[in-house]
Amino acid sequence: MTEDILKQKFGQQNHFQVPEGYFDKFMTDIMQQLPEEKTTAIEVNMSDTKSTKRAWIRPMRRLAIAASFAALLFGAATYYTSMSGNQSHQASSEMQTAKMEKATDSKSANANNDEYYIDEMADYAMLDNSDIYAYLIEN
Repeated sequence: MTEDILKQKFGQQNHFQVPEGYFDKFMTDIMQQLPEEKTTAIEVNMSDTKSTKRAWIRPMRRLAIAASFAALLFGAATYYTSMSGNQSHQASSEMQTAKMEKATDSKSANANNDEYYIDEMADYAMLDNSDIYAYLIEN
């Protein structure tokens, strides 16, 4: 709507114009307006700079790679030991929980202790009932 009003008032022509040949001499005019600077050349012997720089970078690069591998191995070893420690701690806590449950389930303390030790021995020796019966028959 407002675009139609602007077109009616000003028409379709572009009212902004650049004088002819303005951009032809634009670069030369700008360069003439800039002040001139004196440049001084400094001679640098690049072969000396590179050789001294490389003399200490190469061993440092090798040292950095070796340190990276050492850090990686140390981190992996630390992670592995912490994970195996957690598993053994979890297993021992589960055994303690099982011991406590067995201790609270029986009626008397002596019977409880005897039963607990027999169960522990059977579990440790991996004996089932048939193995126990066979052993009792032989002796």
